[in-house]
Amino acid sequence: MTVTVPMTAAALGSTFELETLDGAQSVTIQPGTQPGDEVRLDGLGVGHLQRPGRGDLHVAINVEIPRKLDDRSRELLEELSQVRGEESVRPEKRGSSFFDKLRETFGALVKDIICMTLPVFHRSRRGRIECLRTGRFLRFRRG
Repeated sequence: MTVTVPMTAAALGSTFELETLDGAQSVTIQPGTQPGDEVRLDGLGVGHLQRPGRGDLHVAINVEIPRKLDDRSRELLEELSQVRGEESVRPEKRGSSFFDKLRETFGALVKDIICMTLPVFHRSRRGRIECLRTGRFLRFRRG
């Protein structure tokens, strides 16, 4: 189930009545609720099959952001933006691949991991095994 709430209700918190299988229930949204957050109502969902009891009702919160603002609303939001220091947009890096995350975490070790997992080896004239990606030689202990 999805419920759409105004952005002011999501920011300040709110309580509303929701019609469930058991009738109207009071639902409280905590201050600072984000789009996509869920509120769980214990024991108000669908009954379990072949056993007693009922599941939980999960209510997804959709935050409605106005498309058009009147002058007064715009002034208030701009003032809030200045008070909170949110005048500039901070883009987030998204879409990092698995190997990008590894590279950020482990740095130079990633090259060695890639060399060990992918068939990119070459035997040099001296008989040593070289990684074609990094140019490093693999060391093996005999014993």
